Amino acid sequence: MMMNIGRDQIEANLRLHVDRLAGLIGVRTLKKPKTIQATIGYIEGQWTAMGYVNTRECYDAIGDEATNLIVEQPGTKRADEIVLLGAHYDTVFSTPGADDNASAVAVMLEVSRLLRDPNYHLASDTPNTLDYTRMTKAALGVAGAMRRLLR
Repeated sequence: MMMNIGRDQIEANLRLHVDRLAGLIGVRTLKKPKTIQATIGYIEGQWTAMGYVNTRECYDAIGDEATNLIVEQPGTKRADEIVLLGAHYDTVFSTPGADDNASAVAVMLEVSRLLRDPNYHLASDTPNTLDYTRMTKAALGVAGAMRRLLR
């Protein structure tokens, strides 16, 4: 099955996303708003190119404005059952965050691309609603994740 969905393309996309986030943008903290805005722009641009429309969920996170980026792909059979696929896109102040957490954001972007691709057998029949959420402030007690889960 893996060969049918382009293993080489998946690997190339994953590497590109990590390079853009950790290499080009670098450290992504709310104290560096330009890097957060660049990250949001990158993620939203990727989703837009895939045909998704995302929403933003802004909230106060210990005195800083944080933003969750959300895409929901309705399920075909059990739409009321939601599978949440989440990753935080910010980093701690001292690292560009390739491992923590550009790699998880890259995987989330690829999963959302594959499940939108009509050539991938699961794309047309996802029984549960898929909720792709990118969060900030993960280092402060997963504030973004908790906010999303409690909705």
